[in-house]
Amino acid sequence: MEVLAAVLVLGVGVHFLHAFQVSRSARGLLEQAIEAENAGKKDVGKKDVGKKDVGKKDVDALARFALALDKKKSDRDRFRALQVMQQVLRLDESRNDVRRRLVDTAIYLKRYQDAAEQIEKLLNPGPEDVESRAELEELLTRCHEAIKRLNR
Repeated sequence: MEVLAAVLVLGVGVHFLHAFQVSRSARGLLEQAIEAENAGKKDVGKKDVGKKDVGKKDVDALARFALALDKKKSDRDRFRALQVMQQVLRLDESRNDVRRRLVDTAIYLKRYQDAAEQIEKLLNPGPEDVESRAELEELLTRCHEAIKRLNR
């Protein structure tokens, strides 16, 4: 019985140690990516930050990483930014700032269905600002037209 208890305690300890190490590693990679972006280096986003489990408390840092990555010019970096923004929204659906940026990035990458889905979420309940609402409705119309053109 004592051996079983010792194995159980050891297993739980290893689990929490692993979770701590993954989180620490992800934060370190994220900080490196943000520093590289701030320094103007072109290799921001080359690290596999999105593959690490950064946890809910690091959603803001993950969002900053996605938005920094989205500023890059290559389609590959912009697609990676789109993926990270989607991850941020899975962790925190209330991040409409990230959702709005995802819409622009999805349209740029011609991912009109993804953009339309996010616009619909932004419109429900939607901004009270008439201009912002009209802009979103116009974007949604253009996305639906693009989807129809692609399906012909």
